[in-house]
Amino acid sequence: QRQKMIGVEAFVKDLKVTKVDRVWILNFFRRQRIKAYDEKALLTEVPFEMRSYILEHIHKRLIDEVPFFCDCDQVFRTELMLALNPLTLLKGSFVYSKGELSDDMFI
Repeated sequence: QRQKMIGVEAFVKDLKVTKVDRVWILNFFRRQRIKAYDEKALLTEVPFEMRSYILEHIHKRLIDEVPFFCDCDQVFRTELMLALNPLTLLKGSFVYSKGELSDDMFI
């Protein structure tokens, strides 16, 4: 994460924006969850039962909050949880504009 932040800091410096804007941009990147490993790649290497257990441990509360997913079988829930991608948005950001088509779902 430190290496990425060094790059972001250089990028922001090159933009020559105000200090307020520089802090705003840097804070956005600091809040991102950056990992030194590829979680999905690791999870695809373990047996299904282990993958399911790990994903339930990570995402169970989120999935259980969506009634539509509560009665789904374990295979579907596991594949769903494997497909989840965290997304951080700035306050006031739009996920979609009216009339825009998408194949994504946000929970």
